[in-house]
Amino acid sequence: MGTILLLLGLTATAAAHLLEKPLESYSKQELFHKLEHLHSQCSAKRPGFPFVSNAAACCPDNSVSTCQNCENNNPCGQNAVCWVFGDNKFTCFCHEAFPIGDPYDGCCDGSDSCAIGDPHYKTLDGTYYDYQGTCPYIYSKPCKDDGLSSYYTVKAKNKHFYPNSPVSYVSEVEVSMHDQVIHIDEQLKLTVNGLRTFFPFYYPSKNNPKVSVELRGGYAYVKSREGVLVTFTKAYINLKVPRLPEFVGRDGLCGFAGNLNKNCTDDLIDIDGNGLILPSCRYPVDQNGLKQVAKILDTWRTNEFGGFNPVGSGCESGDAIAEKFVPCDTTQSSQECLPLKQAIDGQGPFGACKALGAQRIQAAYESCSFDGCVIKGSKCQAFTDFVGQCQQLIGNANLGNWRELTGCPMDCAKANPFSTYDACMPGCQPTCQEPNGVEKCGRGCYEGCKCSPGYVLDTAQIPAKCVKVEQCPCVDANGNSHPQNFSWYSNNCTKANVCVGGKIFDRPYSCPANASCGIANGNEACVCNAGFKFNANKTDCVPV
Repeated sequence: MGTILLLLGLTATAAAHLLEKPLESYSKQELFHKLEHLHSQCSAKRPGFPFVSNAAACCPDNSVSTCQNCENNNPCGQNAVCWVFGDNKFTCFCHEAFPIGDPYDGCCDGSDSCAIGDPHYKTLDGTYYDYQGTCPYIYSKPCKDDGLSSYYTVKAKNKHFYPNSPVSYVSEVEVSMHDQVIHIDEQLKLTVNGLRTFFPFYYPSKNNPKVSVELRGGYAYVKSREGVLVTFTKAYINLKVPRLPEFVGRDGLCGFAGNLNKNCTDDLIDIDGNGLILPSCRYPVDQNGLKQVAKILDTWRTNEFGGFNPVGSGCESGDAIAEKFVPCDTTQSSQECLPLKQAIDGQGPFGACKALGAQRIQAAYESCSFDGCVIKGSKCQAFTDFVGQCQQLIGNANLGNWRELTGCPMDCAKANPFSTYDACMPGCQPTCQEPNGVEKCGRGCYEGCKCSPGYVLDTAQIPAKCVKVEQCPCVDANGNSHPQNFSWYSNNCTKANVCVGGKIFDRPYSCPANASCGIANGNEACVCNAGFKFNANKTDCVPV
């Protein structure tokens, strides 16, 4: 064991902090692989990676366990863990007991809920169930609106994989916090209060955000100042909430994500407070189980969802789709999904995700098996979803060449020219808004297409693209982006703006007679009053 630690430049104390179990319980091969993987992430010295260079904060070897003797004594926030590696570099991270927050500012108690695949849900307390309804629903909100700043609402909508399919996926999300209504669809098109908006978005400003909406690695992150965090991409939604007093208890939080009382047997409660109690924390994926769940969760359907018109929508309740359920033989798909199950023992291409825990990994394996049976060829998507979940929850999980090992390639040259694939690229890689990256990132890493030298990521484009700095969008006084050659009205249609050459030019503007400021095609615009319409040149409103 000592030889392995010496080769990697780690002390026994450092290794103990890096591992989930005692040193002596690892084989030599397993220990070397685990520590070499963790240490290599630190040694890469990539710009913006959440390991700070020794030039910024030198930490002597004897400070491994506490970071107290670093140049900046314990640079991490409250409840965060500080690790020092053999090359005198440190990283801060929020560990499982305090998973919410920025590790450089402070971590707090909390929990997470998610929906993945077709979709398979996990509540905040750890109940697993399936629901296939395609009408908008309340995913999570405080049961009572006491006027506190922490109040939020998360709504979502599912969509059939194909017409009349017996399964669906999460296709849209709508988050309300601090009087801002943020809607994101499956193409990651963003609107705020009905207006077309571009990533990143900050309210009221980047320097003092009550709400931030950012795009990283193909995932949209919506975060409130109080620590509520919603992560979304097509077929995936994750909610993290701090364990605030107003959120805790059976009647603290309501909706699909359940409550927050550390009891997984009472999470499914209908809108009238009636609960479905089972002895286990996993509802069976059969017709009876699906109908039981749907009876409760169908009560959380809502028509108040951006752009949704219940008339002629064709959306179906969870109960109606449960009636169509047909058992599927998962023998073949279970074999295809075995690499996920191997992660329980820290083996296979996803072994670095072992820290997710056996229950979460087993659920991912079963979901992959079911999806692969119902939707042929879905294995790679299930693996991709699992990797995304792993890297978000663990932080610095490098899955290496998992795509090569499982036959699930990612073609970065096609998806994002001027980029190359990276299995663990910085969570704060250089962007148009932060061209030099962020020194203290605290976001771990994620797989994706990393921009080539000389290029930065433009997240105002969907999907995000690597561009030269001079091609970046304009940024207004609040830190919000506007694409090149994009024109828009603001200040209640009293100002006309255009982005040219990275600069915003504006001039006074007013709506014509018989018109008022409104929203048209997702943009602030002059709208003719009732009984009037625009003339052919769109310059005046004339009688209909």
